[in-house]
Amino acid sequence: MASLTVGKSALCRPTTSFRSTHQTLFGLVPSSSSNVYARSQHLASEIREPIGASRSRRPTVSLTATTGKEASNGADISSKDFAVAVAKVVDDVKCTDVVVLDVAPVVSWTSFLVVATVFSKPQLLAALARVEKAAAETYGRTKINLPGSSPWETLDFGDVVLHLFTAEQREYYDIESFYAAAEEVELPFGPDMPPPQQQSQQQSPTWSTKS
Repeated sequence: MASLTVGKSALCRPTTSFRSTHQTLFGLVPSSSSNVYARSQHLASEIREPIGASRSRRPTVSLTATTGKEASNGADISSKDFAVAVAKVVDDVKCTDVVVLDVAPVVSWTSFLVVATVFSKPQLLAALARVEKAAAETYGRTKINLPGSSPWETLDFGDVVLHLFTAEQREYYDIESFYAAAEEVELPFGPDMPPPQQQSQQQSPTWSTKS
């Protein structure tokens, strides 16, 4: 059995003997390598083929210590309402192209993905902090992973997982197309954004690795 190296770059490019599936795509690396192995084996055993369009590249493996999509401890609020609330917070921080995907019918490990684009490291950190604060104070939710400050970060709440990408990372991994079978949730808000063509022409910031 092939060994699994912990790290985003390694997990994005599995060896030929370990095939990444749509089940092992989202979240951050847990505190122990045993959790990585256990979750990867559990998820890989469920559904072997990807959902939606065929993909030649896969997003970073996001492994947590849990194996289900149960909501983290918190207030009595539906997963959908919580996902929309998370989307509203990142929208308020001026993240762009905010999307909520209902993936419950196609995966077993979570119910909703919230996806948004950030254009700077400070914006990323602000969005993560505000979502975490609102989740805890308003909804009694706690994250089950430890986000960092890379060009792709997540906040995993079990039933809802937030993904924040730089424009380049989001285009590369294109998880909306990867989950083509998921239904997009209509959001009751939306900023005045320039057309996609104008957004793509904006100069992308340099992503510093310094904290």
